[in-house]
Amino acid sequence: MTGGTLLILGTGGHAQSLWETARYSYRRILFLTNDPTVLETQQFCGCPAYYSAENSTRALREPFDAAIVGIGDNRTRLALTHRLFAENAPLATIVHPTAALSAAADVQPGTCILAQAAVNALASVGRGCIINTGAVVEHGCRLGEGVHLSPRAALGGNTVVGDCAWICIGASAAHNITIGENSVIGAGAAVVESVPPNVLAVGVPARVRRSF
Repeated sequence: MTGGTLLILGTGGHAQSLWETARYSYRRILFLTNDPTVLETQQFCGCPAYYSAENSTRALREPFDAAIVGIGDNRTRLALTHRLFAENAPLATIVHPTAALSAAADVQPGTCILAQAAVNALASVGRGCIINTGAVVEHGCRLGEGVHLSPRAALGGNTVVGDCAWICIGASAAHNITIGENSVIGAGAAVVESVPPNVLAVGVPARVRRSF
């Protein structure tokens, strides 16, 4: 238990996962959201929730010790993470106690590693990433900022993933693969060749279906 108060931006599904994980580390959790329905209850997951149309921390009426963005959309999550960083808000790194995080890995603030995930030796993970339930980041992988590895996604050793890429549920990438920024790897896909930026790749083996 690190103690203190954690601020989570967002009140969607990913915010729920963060709340569950953060309860192992923080005594108190607050939420900030631009969802106006929170005005009806002023609570989320049984915790105080504050409304701000711009997700601005100025809407808070109490202090916090660290903050993290609990929004699933990669670009939105990363933009808000950058804003918190620019405002000198202390960024939290949230790691579930059942996750395996190598002491030789580098995980930047604003990232969460959820239950039963693994980040292995000499891997690096940028700010604002989600390593979701049961996902695997093998040795030497390099993940940019705002990346999302969905549940049970797996990256072979020395894989490189660009900013805001999304590896969907159950997808995998072989060793020494590069996945370009903003690209999406479809559910259950198997990436055996590098994927360029800004594309959707699906299937086994994965093939590019369209560009963004």
